[in-house]
Amino acid sequence: MTENQVIIAVTHDGIFHSDELLSIALLKIAAHPSQVAVIRSRQPKDWERADYVIDVGGKNDGVKWFDHHMPQGAGVRENGIPFSSFGLLWNHLGTTAVRELLKQKLADHQITDKEVTEVLEDLNPFVCSVDAHDQALLTTASRFIKDRSVLVETLTFQQVISSFNLVPLLENGDESAINKQFHEALSFCETFLKRYIYRKASRVLSESFISKYDDGTDILVLPTYCDWNSPVSKRDHIKFIVYPSVNGKSYTVQAAKKGGGPGNSGNLRMMFPQSWAGLNEGELQKVSGVQTALFCHRDRFIAAASTLQGAITLAKKTINNHE
Repeated sequence: MTENQVIIAVTHDGIFHSDELLSIALLKIAAHPSQVAVIRSRQPKDWERADYVIDVGGKNDGVKWFDHHMPQGAGVRENGIPFSSFGLLWNHLGTTAVRELLKQKLADHQITDKEVTEVLEDLNPFVCSVDAHDQALLTTASRFIKDRSVLVETLTFQQVISSFNLVPLLENGDESAINKQFHEALSFCETFLKRYIYRKASRVLSESFISKYDDGTDILVLPTYCDWNSPVSKRDHIKFIVYPSVNGKSYTVQAAKKGGGPGNSGNLRMMFPQSWAGLNEGELQKVSGVQTALFCHRDRFIAAASTLQGAITLAKKTINNHE
């Protein structure tokens, strides 16, 4: 695809949903550096002149037509979730989009086929969730983990996108007003999808990054933060991870999780001493004996110091305390 090429994508008009918006966002990413012109229409004449017809048209051929509203649908995955337009287009362009996006972002790193496959595998549950919700096959009520009788609302991506539509009784608008909201939502979807792919790629690339700095000891010292949870879960010898804080003014030391599971405390290979819990600077320095200590979280899974050596010392003192 070339910079001067314009690709025409048609989707339906009216109320919009996450499946067609994410589909067009995906197309824009995969088509780079070409431009994508979007037409919202249910008119066959517009469909025929388009390069891609998404979530409308009554056909799916995996090349130009990507609709799932036919009586027979557009197929079902092995896990039982039917395809919506996003899943259909993802099968066609997902690999291209991931490669193109990471090629732009990782100029100094040639991403491997294995890494691309792992990124795609990590993205698949999200694609499935969009398809499932679009077809009313996803529950969204969540339960408070400490009291299962308490229900809370967990917003899905579809619900977030629905909020961009004009609000009944509060907002009135013609087709131009609806289209304005559509394009605002599309911009949001494109930004989100790029960032989400980056996030998944970062997790995959963290494996090789961790391997560079794992010296076999129980404290892993990193030159910068990465999503270390999964790689560290496979390395049972690591008890603490030390890395520069985001603000660049201190160093964080964090306890490794057992098996990389969820939660901050109660699922750790080792916790900071109870006597440190919730303390800051002077109090923590006095109790820990580390003069550069800044804080220790009350749940004892994370602490910080103003120097690298101080952060390492907090980890060493905790390990020695457990021996």
